[in-house]
Amino acid sequence: MNNNNNNSYSLSIRFSSGGFSLYAYDENNNLLSSRTESEELFSKSKEEIIEILSKIDELNLNFRNVRIILETEIYSILPIAVYTPENEFHLLKLHHNNITHDDKILTNELTAWDAILIFSVPGQLHAVLSGIAPEVSIEHHIPAFINDYVELENDKNVNVWLRSNHMDVVVLEKWNLIFINSFEFKTDEDFIYFILKVYEKLELETEQCGLKIHNVKKRTSLTDLASKYIKNCSFTQN
Repeated sequence: MNNNNNNSYSLSIRFSSGGFSLYAYDENNNLLSSRTESEELFSKSKEEIIEILSKIDELNLNFRNVRIILETEIYSILPIAVYTPENEFHLLKLHHNNITHDDKILTNELTAWDAILIFSVPGQLHAVLSGIAPEVSIEHHIPAFINDYVELENDKNVNVWLRSNHMDVVVLEKWNLIFINSFEFKTDEDFIYFILKVYEKLELETEQCGLKIHNVKKRTSLTDLASKYIKNCSFTQN
């Protein structure tokens, strides 16, 4: 798989613990096609990952631009002033003691806020992706969410990215990043509980502070429940 400036199409690949998805876009960033593979790769060997990905037609094509996004809850966000490459493993392990030296530690800078996000990628998966697309930097899904969908506004808003059984919450106020966290939820009641806890923790008014939920797809029970508790709600399908 190579980047090809003569090709007007781009490809985004999103990996998670439940499988991976591929999205092809035209030159105007309109979605042309998408599909999801339920084959889990995080625990596979290098040989198994290569065998699975070799069957994916899109990975044998050339694209103008390629993005690789990894969904994982194993991340930490730190001020850039306290970060050094030498201590990144230990900084991440402070919050996630299940990582090992077999994992690959990567970073994404949040330059607007003088912060850095540290995250881990299963070592075997990283080795394969580095061979397939050595020129592509892997993005953690939260910076990708912020860069692609979170608007830098004067008003304070709660932004939520929905995943299968996780939600990522990002709150900005006057372009300042004041809150980022991820929550696992199993029921609709869990979902609204975490939303309301964020409002309570940050002393936000449910009558005034807007809630923007992204990647809703067809989860109308969640949007109906959110609209019941938060006055100003908006939703995007993504």
